[in-house]
Amino acid sequence: MRTLLYTKRLLCLGLLLFVGQSLPLLSAPSGAEKNVLVLHSYHKGLSWTERAVSGIENTFNQSNFSGTKVRIFYEYMDTKRFEDPEYQELLVPALKYKAQRVHYDVIISVDDAALQFLFKHREEIFGEPTPVVFCGVNFYSPELLAGKKNYTGVVEAFAAKDTIDLALRLHPQTKEFVIIGDDSVTSVANNRALQKVEPDYKEKGIKFRYMTGARIEEFRREIEKLEPGAIVLAMLFNRDSNNRFYTYEEAFERYAGLARVPVYTYWDFYLGNGAVGGKIISGRAQGEAAAAIAIRLLDGVPMSEIPVVTESPNEYIFDYKQLRRFSISEGDLPYGSHLINEPVTFREFYERYRSYIFGFLALITFLLVVIAVLAVNIRRRIRSEKKLIETNSAYYRFVPREFLDYLNKNDILDVLPGDCVKREMSILFSDIRSFTTLSENMTPEENFRFINSYLSYISPAIRNNGGFIDKFIGDAIMALFPGSADDVLRAAQDMTYRLVDFNLMRAKEGLPPISIGIGIHRGDLMLGTVGEAMRMDSTVISDAVNLASRLESLTKTYGAHVIVSEQVIDSLDEKRDLFLKRYLGRVNVKGKHKPVVVYEWLEAYSAVEKEPLIRYRERFEEAVRLIEKGHMTEAAPLLKEILKENPADGAAKYLMTRLRAAHEELEV
Repeated sequence: MRTLLYTKRLLCLGLLLFVGQSLPLLSAPSGAEKNVLVLHSYHKGLSWTERAVSGIENTFNQSNFSGTKVRIFYEYMDTKRFEDPEYQELLVPALKYKAQRVHYDVIISVDDAALQFLFKHREEIFGEPTPVVFCGVNFYSPELLAGKKNYTGVVEAFAAKDTIDLALRLHPQTKEFVIIGDDSVTSVANNRALQKVEPDYKEKGIKFRYMTGARIEEFRREIEKLEPGAIVLAMLFNRDSNNRFYTYEEAFERYAGLARVPVYTYWDFYLGNGAVGGKIISGRAQGEAAAAIAIRLLDGVPMSEIPVVTESPNEYIFDYKQLRRFSISEGDLPYGSHLINEPVTFREFYERYRSYIFGFLALITFLLVVIAVLAVNIRRRIRSEKKLIETNSAYYRFVPREFLDYLNKNDILDVLPGDCVKREMSILFSDIRSFTTLSENMTPEENFRFINSYLSYISPAIRNNGGFIDKFIGDAIMALFPGSADDVLRAAQDMTYRLVDFNLMRAKEGLPPISIGIGIHRGDLMLGTVGEAMRMDSTVISDAVNLASRLESLTKTYGAHVIVSEQVIDSLDEKRDLFLKRYLGRVNVKGKHKPVVVYEWLEAYSAVEKEPLIRYRERFEEAVRLIEKGHMTEAAPLLKEILKENPADGAAKYLMTRLRAAHEELEV
């Protein structure tokens, strides 16, 4: 018991903290300002609730308060989903806290739960008998307000007999009404109202079957079985026997969506979802009527002069689509009926929008004249722009578009000699092995055809992985990658794959395969233009570029596909261990005073080539480190073992050759 009390106190405190953070400090209203509280029984988003809100706001927006500002506040009790009294008690301190900061001139209560709540707690919350205008209240009688001060409103009453009589007149072969609803207090009371009118139809052989308190799937199965001669009356349904909550529309769609017989109803939220119609209770009409009464109170009309509106503002409303479905003539409907989903005739459209139509035609005429005048000019401009685009495209074949972007230039015409920018990038150099020997056996035309064919195969690998080609140097490619090192490494791998396809094409022509070497480094570089006003060229100036070129040259020495620098590996950060590579050691390259740490990128090899390289990687790297320490004798057996198992290991061959040369020098 103490735990329950403690839980309640915590919930109350949470509500107070919430409203304390969300509600601004409001002083009591001045004479030029009125506050209206709308207390909803249900939750925001429920179609009935939203229609009531629409009616209230529409009426207030159309009212004319001279010099008076009306502010509307909304509270939602959410009793459809939380029915227990203990929950409602938790609302009292939150509303009381707000009422101490906002003075409400009128309260509009929507539906029964809100009105009963105010009967019990109005003075406790608001400290005075604030005027209350209710709407959506079922089964009203004068005794309801006995002994209660400052209450008036509009009653919600469904016209049970009117809708049944209309349905029988439109469907004279009807023998049975099937009433669908939940087992809530309101639904039980509605069913009693229907049972009161049942005797009027017994002598006509009309039966009434009530389906309540079951699972919604059972309702659907029963309704799907109904044959002509039956009519479904859709009553209120929010909760099935499993205590599962549904919105009105969700419930209706589930149990009546496949009905083959007409479905009539008393509430507007079923219209447009498959119900034919009936004498309808409208949430919007209830809200409008309540708001109209509230406005009279704000205008100073005494409560005693505003009686309760006991005649529910219901009206006949029908769905045009359902009328067509069941072959119901509009002429058979009651006078003054409203239709939804009714198609607009051409005459109605013309009468409604005649001024717009004439204005539109005048505008079209004017635009046609303007278009005719502009057409010739546009055609000329298109030809000029097409020529300009072709010219720019031709420029971009010589100067990469990316160069202009990095120089912050929109057009090549904006570039001046000396424009430059500093960036960190990855640099890739690739070259065809033994190209000189290949070219000696080809004519100049064949040389150019071969190089262009090779470049057309290989170059997309660079563009597709975030790089751009800085220049072609004969058979060599120099490319830049402004993104992460992943991009350049993926490009190198893709280039080796594309080379396989290129060699397959050459094999079909009876030509020998070619191989390439790729060197990759990462560092700062300067992109810019060199030259003079009459002749310029884009270029890259950096020691990093020279090192990438030297690494490409090392691929010939080590017999490797791809060699990368330590800077590339370091820039991978936590991804460095996700890729296959092996340490080649510290090598001296031309133009560098200090040795450079390099790696062989094993991802560039095919699966067959890669397997022995991976298997003996640790022994290879151990041999490299032994050589670096000068332990040649210990390194030799490891390299011999590797070459015995994998004679094609180019790097192992090179290191073994170095050991032999060193050994021979020692013997001399």
